[in-house]
Amino acid sequence: MLTNRPPRSAGIQAKMLTIILPLIAAPMLILAAVGFFTANREAANSSARYLAQREADLRAAAENPDIRHYFNNTKYGLAEEAEVAREELEASLDRLVARSNNSGRVYYQARFIDHQGAEVAKAAEDKSLDELAGAAMETFFEGAKALKLGETYLSPVAVKRVLAMPVYQTREGQPRAFMGVVALDFSYALSEFQRTSSAILSTLVIGTLVSLGIALLLTVIRVRQFTNPIRQLAQAANRIATGERAIRVENNSRDEIGQLAGAFNGMAERLETDEVAIKRKIAETRTLYDVAQEITAQGHLEPTLKLIVDRARDLLEAEVGLLAMREENADTFAVKAVAGRPWEAAANLQVKAGEGLIGGVAEQNSARACRRIEFMKGNDLIIIDEGGNP
Repeated sequence: MLTNRPPRSAGIQAKMLTIILPLIAAPMLILAAVGFFTANREAANSSARYLAQREADLRAAAENPDIRHYFNNTKYGLAEEAEVAREELEASLDRLVARSNNSGRVYYQARFIDHQGAEVAKAAEDKSLDELAGAAMETFFEGAKALKLGETYLSPVAVKRVLAMPVYQTREGQPRAFMGVVALDFSYALSEFQRTSSAILSTLVIGTLVSLGIALLLTVIRVRQFTNPIRQLAQAANRIATGERAIRVENNSRDEIGQLAGAFNGMAERLETDEVAIKRKIAETRTLYDVAQEITAQGHLEPTLKLIVDRARDLLEAEVGLLAMREENADTFAVKAVAGRPWEAAANLQVKAGEGLIGGVAEQNSARACRRIEFMKGNDLIIIDEGGNP
């Protein structure tokens, strides 16, 4: 037979973690993503600054007036003057390479290639590169030759790159003349840029993961500290529902949870007190019923009175019980039944109103009833009249 069971609901701890954890994880993941793009952008900016410095060196070399002097002297057949200009140009390139390579290799070589593709002047850190050679077949020469005034050519990304720029002679009223190409062969720290980006990214990822782990751990601990008292309250309520009344919840906080625990403990105490009172009422009712049944079954007065005293004494858990009845047309009371030592000798005792403990009680309460049951509990005398009033 199939029964419809209510769907099982997740605990409050799971629900709180479901709400809180995304709120913590999402910002950290966003921060990691931002950091990733920032690291890449920083690496790109570092590369751009490096290339901008190389381009500044290239433009400074291209503006050297010795290039124009060499071109004009060669054009007009002044070989000696052209050689002087070439030597000055080469010395200038040497100074550029030496200055830039002072703290590490930047330039492999710096060159000026004339309009025919022949290397005219060259400066190189490696002396084996000092010899002049032709560059007409090299890619950068053709690429730079096709550029306009002021434009630069940059070879593809590699460990060694070439930055080149065409040099033109411009005179007013005359067509622009192509004099040659200035080229800088420089080292491109591709691995360094990548390593910097990777280091930044790794640091960011590790920091994000550690922070996220700590945040998650602290969140779980705090959620458990919040939900454990609630779980204890639920478990205590279930135990009370099964009949355990002496259940108390530990209350060490002053917040709302502590107030709830205090209210719960107060409720449990009242339930326990009420249950004791109810059980006592039930016991009294059962005793009265049993007494009534036995009184009905008895045929004589004295055994009936003795039974009443015994049962009443047991019900009240008293040490001694006495039942005294006023005699007809007299101001005396006769003890008709006694329960408990050492009061057995008081049986059939007659006491005047106002005499002794029993007489005093009878005199004070004679206006309320004519028959009373007296019980001694410790040093206290308990009296119940026939109406059941103490």
